[in-house]
Amino acid sequence: MKQAGNHSALLDLLEGEEIERTITRNSRSARSSGRGGESLLLTSSRIVCVTGSGNGADLVMADVDDVDAVQFIEVTEGYGAFVWAALSVALSVALYSILENQIAKVVVPLLVLGMGVYLIVYRLFFSGGPAAMFRTGGSAITWPFKGEDEAHEIREFISELYRLKSDRKVGTAGPFAPR
Repeated sequence: MKQAGNHSALLDLLEGEEIERTITRNSRSARSSGRGGESLLLTSSRIVCVTGSGNGADLVMADVDDVDAVQFIEVTEGYGAFVWAALSVALSVALYSILENQIAKVVVPLLVLGMGVYLIVYRLFFSGGPAAMFRTGGSAITWPFKGEDEAHEIREFISELYRLKSDRKVGTAGPFAPR
């Protein structure tokens, strides 16, 4: 078995399997900072999504033939950040009335309010966005992207995926035996 290069070193390639296309990026979300980068690999027989690095890496893979459809979606984060921000306002008011130390009475509620503001700013400006979802039966592999360059890159990846699927169907079609 040969090892794929770069981030895909976690992936043992099967005999005769080759990497056809790779999309790689460094992690840019706050949730996964420090977890390494992300890679989407297309081999001659599998599609693989690697998130993180080392022992903490997440690896999701599916056979090329199992990909039923590719869907472009808009990823949304929901309203959880707004609920937590509202709770931070309520907590800062309660802390202001409970604390007796004059410095703590001002600083602690401001810190709690700052966390609420951070949640709202992150939710409004840095989360969500477009993504490509590779549907494979009951599961899916989602690859978020931003900007026209990444959109073009994912479209080329999808084209290569469907080229591989059609090549594999031509090669595996057996004779039809009516009954």
